[in-house]
Amino acid sequence: MIPSFDALESKAAKIRRETILLAVRRNMGHIASSLSCVEILTTLMYGMLTEQDMFVMSKAHGWYSLYCIMVDLGLWDSTASIPGVMEKYHGNTIAFGSLGHGPSVAAGIAWARKWRGEPGDVYCLTGDGEWDEGACYEAYRFACRENLTNLRLLVDCNGYSAMRKTTPPPLQATQTWGHSVREIYYELREPLPLLKLFVTRKGEGLPFMLDDPKWHYRTPKNESEIEAFCTALNMTKEELYDSAS
Repeated sequence: MIPSFDALESKAAKIRRETILLAVRRNMGHIASSLSCVEILTTLMYGMLTEQDMFVMSKAHGWYSLYCIMVDLGLWDSTASIPGVMEKYHGNTIAFGSLGHGPSVAAGIAWARKWRGEPGDVYCLTGDGEWDEGACYEAYRFACRENLTNLRLLVDCNGYSAMRKTTPPPLQATQTWGHSVREIYYELREPLPLLKLFVTRKGEGLPFMLDDPKWHYRTPKNESEIEAFCTALNMTKEELYDSAS
């Protein structure tokens, strides 16, 4: 059944706002990395995944948005402590702290499911910077050789690896606008090619953060930065830092 794209867009907007507030109120970096993958994660978690599917979050530096989604779905305790990156197995979701390992794990799960004749697809979200790791290419070649049509390797192509510019992996792949839930949904329905590039913007939703690499780690430190957040969210400073707002 095709989901309501209007509902997915509204949910993505809600998750983006909650991601920003989570990072600001708990003084955590990696805000920009988490904002570039909001629509991808929202489409997957609310519009694609079934109980038979598996999701591997290899892009650990973008996990604040996944955290907000899992809290919203009742899969995570909102009062629990939050590490800078996520290393966790929870139901049909796996996430990593060490970058570059997700594709290999996802390919292994997909291969085992194919060998056993088990239903369900395996989705793995990576960042484009992760493809500097040789393990990602090895996983891709293994998946192609084994014809793993039950695997989707997704790349959040926001153009940065931490604070330096990067480029997408030079492999056969589709390229889709990564901030359109509709385009993401229809691309993910197609099993081939298994590598799917989603062009995104790091810091999407906060205009002052776009194409500014310092926000990979940074949280608002001075009045002008705090004011920029307040303006973007249409909030006062008191509301920005008040968890009850």
